Amino acid sequence: MSEQSQQTQQPAGRKDDGCPPPTPPPCPPPPCPDPCDQDRPWGPPKIRPECCPEDRKCCPDGKSRCCNWDEVDDPCVRAASADCGGEWTKLKCKCESSNEKCKCDEWDCGCYPQGTCVPCEPCDGLLPTDPGQPGGCDDPGRTDCTSDELRKQLEALKKCISSQTTEQAKIAAEIKARQERQDELAKLITAFDAIVEKYKTERHKLICREDCLKGFHRDITKVFQDRSRFPEACLTEMQKAINAELCTLEKERCCQKNLEGKLSKSTKLIWEQTQADQNKAKAIDAFAAIQDLPKWMGDQFTALEALKDQIAQALNDKDPEKHKYAFYLFYWQFVPGLCKCFKVAICCKKDENEQYGKDEAAAHIGCQPGDWHPSYITVAKLKKLICCAWDFVRAAKEAAHKAAAAVQTAKDNLAFIITKAADDAKTLDARIKSGLEKVTCTSSASAR
Repeated sequence: MSEQSQQTQQPAGRKDDGCPPPTPPPCPPPPCPDPCDQDRPWGPPKIRPECCPEDRKCCPDGKSRCCNWDEVDDPCVRAASADCGGEWTKLKCKCESSNEKCKCDEWDCGCYPQGTCVPCEPCDGLLPTDPGQPGGCDDPGRTDCTSDELRKQLEALKKCISSQTTEQAKIAAEIKARQERQDELAKLITAFDAIVEKYKTERHKLICREDCLKGFHRDITKVFQDRSRFPEACLTEMQKAINAELCTLEKERCCQKNLEGKLSKSTKLIWEQTQADQNKAKAIDAFAAIQDLPKWMGDQFTALEALKDQIAQALNDKDPEKHKYAFYLFYWQFVPGLCKCFKVAICCKKDENEQYGKDEAAAHIGCQPGDWHPSYITVAKLKKLICCAWDFVRAAKEAAHKAAAAVQTAKDNLAFIITKAADDAKTLDARIKSGLEKVTCTSSASAR
């Protein structure tokens, strides 16, 4: 047997074949730390944890890191931040009742500064009943043929008409809302594949832009860590100077809000409608961004790239004052813009039987700084987010519709009771006479 055939017949794995052992592939370099996972050493005043708005409850385990200066809209929450000084409190206006059976929901606590006595249910039996309830629109029977008995039937008829008119308006509004949803859903179905394909095509370019901006973040962070050039005491004083101006403006805006509140009473019903409308607008805006995520991401990156050029130019300038301005642009504009949260928290169910946000594997956006970046939003996650955002908008619209219906019902009831009170005032004497006719008086002498 030849030497060549002997080598061919050698069992696999033998080490005496004269070949060097294979060289293992080199280990990949460790990934760069994400700058958005790091605490911000400098920047705007920090919002107190107790004051963070509870508008991202769907996030995993109810936790959200989206409570920074630029992510809080209320000027009074900003003005109460740790660096703005002054006394602060978390105010809770409570209504207290002396009767445990009576709640305060009917009154909105409009009797400040001293209490007042009120019926527990001020409208009980006076307003139109729900026509859907049994007997809601049935005329009451008559015990006798009197004007008073006929008047009872007239009052029942008025209540029925008012109640059915309100119900008719509700049904018309619901039909309109469902027709709008039908049209929007048809458009989404038509555009779904194109939305996903566009993101799939452009995602790698967006990731390159993201990496470049994060690399710039790491480089400039090192520049401001150079204590020979930027002593920490100097940075601290610059932060105080910048934040003092921010605090002054937010205190002025908070004062304006306070004075406006003194001159206009916003009831719980109106407040709920206002909040529901604001939430609906945010949901619609966020859904629009999800449907064209490449454009929305591109717009965010374009603004950051413009800041990047400004910062680099300011740091390369010989004028040290420009360096101070670069510090402001970086930590007050660039970093918050790069590591901000998405407009709202949209959380997907892992499956139809699971509650929102209970599992980290469920897709979500708007819960952590920078979780809207293309490196985080895969094509698979985008598909889930489109449907989740659609459900999110639908829920927000339904909540707004429900709040508006509650306000409209109150208005309709007010119009009804105003008319009824005016009519009853005109017929008061007649009704009193009719009521007196039913009273039988027997003297004590005749009784004997």
